[in-house]
Amino acid sequence: MGLTSVPVRRSLAPAALIYQHMTNDRDRAIADRLGAMIRDGGGDPSGKADKNSTRT
Repeated sequence: MGLTSVPVRRSLAPAALIYQHMTNDRDRAIADRLGAMIRDGGGDPSGKADKNSTRT
């Protein structure tokens, strides 16, 4: 290990926490959207379901 390895390791922990927080937020947004789709009966998440489609 060279002299540059210590500063790099110190910067990785905060970067990992930021990345983890961002992915948790994204996962929550996806879960919320899927939950809303399920509660609303499925279909297009934009609310513009194709009227010609048939559900089985």
